[in-house]
Amino acid sequence: PTIRTEVKYARGSRIDLLLEGPPGRVFVEVKCVTLCRDGGLGLFPDAVSERGRRHLLALREVAAEADTRALLFFCVFHSGVTRVSAAGDIDSQYRDTLAQVMNDGVEVLAWRTAVSMRGLELTAALPFSLDPADRDVGD
Repeated sequence: PTIRTEVKYARGSRIDLLLEGPPGRVFVEVKCVTLCRDGGLGLFPDAVSERGRRHLLALREVAAEADTRALLFFCVFHSGVTRVSAAGDIDSQYRDTLAQVMNDGVEVLAWRTAVSMRGLELTAALPFSLDPADRDVGD
């Protein structure tokens, strides 16, 4: 298995990570979650993100290919975040596009991430829901 970074792919985009090996390829787009609202709700994006929307559409293209997975990976850097959602009140087009691409096979994962002298460490999987009001997701 190999891991490559910043590989050109669909729509002239560059994927953050491309994992290759049996049984196929995994395209991974990494987004950082730093915005936390009351109740431990982490949100992305924290500003309108046309570029982020283009990344979602590119992921959808590769999700349709045989032996290929497309993954949107949220690294959560805010220690108060207990669940993650799309910030539709900040960028409704991003949220709507994310809903569409998820229906077309793009996977979403969110992980709490700690920074230490050793580097970045994934410390806990967090639930993701398109509905920010969904407090029971993952329970």
